[in-house]
Amino acid sequence: MIGFWIALWIWLSPLAHAAPCCSGTAVVPSLITSDASLQVSTRISQSGVVGNSREDGSSVFNREGNDESVTRVAVDLSYALDPRWQLHSGVPLNRRYRAIDARKSANWGIADLSLGAAFEAIEELSYHQVFPRTWIFADLIVPAGRAPDQSSDLLRSDVHGRGAWGGALGFFSQKSFKGFDAYLLGTHQRYLPQGSFSFGSVFLGDIGLGYNPGQFRFGVSIGPQWEGTDSDPNGLTSQRSKLVWTSGVSMGASFQDAWSLVGSYADQTLFGPTYNSQLSRTFMITAMHRINK
Repeated sequence: MIGFWIALWIWLSPLAHAAPCCSGTAVVPSLITSDASLQVSTRISQSGVVGNSREDGSSVFNREGNDESVTRVAVDLSYALDPRWQLHSGVPLNRRYRAIDARKSANWGIADLSLGAAFEAIEELSYHQVFPRTWIFADLIVPAGRAPDQSSDLLRSDVHGRGAWGGALGFFSQKSFKGFDAYLLGTHQRYLPQGSFSFGSVFLGDIGLGYNPGQFRFGVSIGPQWEGTDSDPNGLTSQRSKLVWTSGVSMGASFQDAWSLVGSYADQTLFGPTYNSQLSRTFMITAMHRINK
């Protein structure tokens, strides 16, 4: 509960992260959407930066010898306090690789941590044809990863976080009908300023559709990520606002109602508009274990 109220306070202060069964972009916390009391999930992903989008919306792909990638291993833990309240936490470990021609660098490091709570605001009744199940969640973002101003590497491969405390508020809605399902996600992140430096707000969205033939699921998703302008101590713009769209496909399977395995692919080069953003492609595998009461 403490993480919920701290995150709420940060979000409301005046400033200048999937249900693995559904989202292929991993921007939603690992929510318990079943009758389980404890849920443990492990995510392994490989993301490669393939280019950048300019301010005018045009895209430039990386030339040969300009390589950047991130390997991430994350463990998420969720615990149901009662049928409607649950707590969750996430611990990610990154390996960042950067190469420019003959200069290469790679570093392992822990990324920013998350602690939060979720409340099932709308319970889905089995006989209802319209209203979806909806969770409201709030997360506290703990700056455990090395920030850019703490980097000792010329290529910045040792940077794994923002270096600022943050909070996230969001919702996740899910509706199933016969062999199909749909979900909608929205998240707003804000960060506390570092001295006189302020961070722009971050808005994340995702919408997805899925088909469930028996114990399998096939899904598609798309959503935007918008990040506001950061400002330096002199009030000058140091990073302009950014926009990128992520589309994804996923395939998953459930085993004995206690285990599930999901493979997904996310691509930021297919849809727009996009500007001032890195463009990446990501492969991810998620394994989940649920423990019922």
